[in-house]
Amino acid sequence: MSNEITIIIPTKNRSHFLDNCIEYYVTNNFKGSLMILDSSNSREKNRNKEVIFKYKQKINLEVFYKDDFPTQIIKNFIIKVKTKYCIMASDDDFFVVKTINYFVNYLNSHKNTNIINGKALRLDIVNIDRVLVNKYFISEKLNKGNPLERVSNYINEYGPINTSIISTKHLIDILNITPSKNELKTKCPIRSINDEILVGALMVLSSKIIHKEKLLLVRTIHGNNSNLPKDFNKKKLDISIDFFVNTIERYAIKYLSLKENKEVYDVLRKDMYQFFERTTIRLKIKIKIYSYLKLIKSHFYNYSSIRFLINKLRNKHNLIDNYVENKYQYYNELKKIKNFLIKI
Repeated sequence: MSNEITIIIPTKNRSHFLDNCIEYYVTNNFKGSLMILDSSNSREKNRNKEVIFKYKQKINLEVFYKDDFPTQIIKNFIIKVKTKYCIMASDDDFFVVKTINYFVNYLNSHKNTNIINGKALRLDIVNIDRVLVNKYFISEKLNKGNPLERVSNYINEYGPINTSIISTKHLIDILNITPSKNELKTKCPIRSINDEILVGALMVLSSKIIHKEKLLLVRTIHGNNSNLPKDFNKKKLDISIDFFVNTIERYAIKYLSLKENKEVYDVLRKDMYQFFERTTIRLKIKIKIYSYLKLIKSHFYNYSSIRFLINKLRNKHNLIDNYVENKYQYYNELKKIKNFLIKI
């Protein structure tokens, strides 16, 4: 069991999630450290203190308080991490402890590797009776090419890779160059860029990312928690993409000693505009379909015969209970996690 890693967990006004999260790692004999970064209001902060007190003799944990966004609060406290490696997590993420231990051993025996990730699943929690198991896209092609080519590949085959295991020194350098909360409105006002895409791009830029076929992460999704906008202000997008490209360039020059290359950065700028164009179209279509389905359901679902037919036609193979019962891939890990889910 590795004690060389810290799981960093920002939380805000979700003491019930935090309680479940810590209990999961205690139950699964996690020997690393947990760093809780709390942005909660006074009432929830007091509840979180009770949660921390309950577990502080059972697991290594520290807690810090600051009203901030998730990425920015990690930026503020990353220097407090005492271990060689770390993970940026959420209070409703579940990392597979056995895989963490394997990956830390891998990093220790491959000195030139700084970042590693694995397979991921997402649990879409529709309601108390419907928890659906789906694949969660993590790119497997970020260990090839030069640093700026990797960034372009990351944008064009986007999947959040911020939950990889990373050398703490690398993450300190990355967050050192990202914006603080006070800078966001003027420098990078589109949250999906400053909160997810920029940090991921800097990770890809800083190091090749090794991908393994072991399950590392199970992420729970309650409704639509994406930061990607279904619409955007053109001026804000221009400002944010300029900041994104300029930050990539600053990191490349400062930490990688890469020479300026206007053509390459123009390609990254074009990649970003195309990414947001594609994403916006897809989200608008998705929202339109869901709104029609909701309208149909509200009109017809009250009829018992139609409700019975709809339930029969539903594809149930990826319900978590069926997934575990039929012993699909990773069912053992899901069996351990499903007791810690908070259903809505």
